[in-house]
Amino acid sequence: MHWTALGLCVALTCFMSFIWLFVGSSRPDAAFQMTVLFWLIVAFGLGGVVAGVSIIAVARSAIRWRGGEIAFAAKARVETRALADIVAMRATPWGSVSVAFSNGAMLRVDPYATGASQLLDAIAARLDAAKPDRDKS
Repeated sequence: MHWTALGLCVALTCFMSFIWLFVGSSRPDAAFQMTVLFWLIVAFGLGGVVAGVSIIAVARSAIRWRGGEIAFAAKARVETRALADIVAMRATPWGSVSVAFSNGAMLRVDPYATGASQLLDAIAARLDAAKPDRDKS
């Protein structure tokens, strides 16, 4: 999703910039149209920056998941933890998911990254299985 957003933002920004720089408008309200177009260029340009930053953040986290273990980049090293060590999973206001481990380590997972939904489903299943069954008491 991030690469699609980046590609479309760049394409639309370039297309609208071409129109703003070389085509213009001959209508009576041309000045207003070009002002609106300028702000659309700025908005889509910023959208491309946000998509690019998201791509870099996903790449830097270097999350690798195999079976019951997850490895991720933390500070200056790669940490490997068992999925059974996860104690909490919460959605953040920015749209990512924060995963907390029993030793205090935190992992930010972007739910739109490739394979992230399967990882989050596996974590949720482990957390649900670890909850005590309250119906039986």
